[in-house]
Amino acid sequence: MVWDLGPGESEVLALGLQFVDTTLVLDDLAARRCALSLGLKVMGTLGVVVAGHRRGLIEDPMGVIERLRTGGMWLSDAVVKQLRELAGF
Repeated sequence: MVWDLGPGESEVLALGLQFVDTTLVLDDLAARRCALSLGLKVMGTLGVVVAGHRRGLIEDPMGVIERLRTGGMWLSDAVVKQLRELAGF
């Protein structure tokens, strides 16, 4: 199968194969699917925000999400709403 990944995603996958028991941070859908097909653990940027909040490292997760959006990360209102409901903030 051809994944047509960029150099950044390809490098993350290569490092994930080198370092066992590592969770990769990937948002690109094709890269996530490729990683899962290789048996690698994956978390997206929003997952990192939620994990940071749950560990007490991020006090205002919605503020972080809004800064990600204003910085150019595309997140639909529906995704943000669903995240708030699932994560409880």
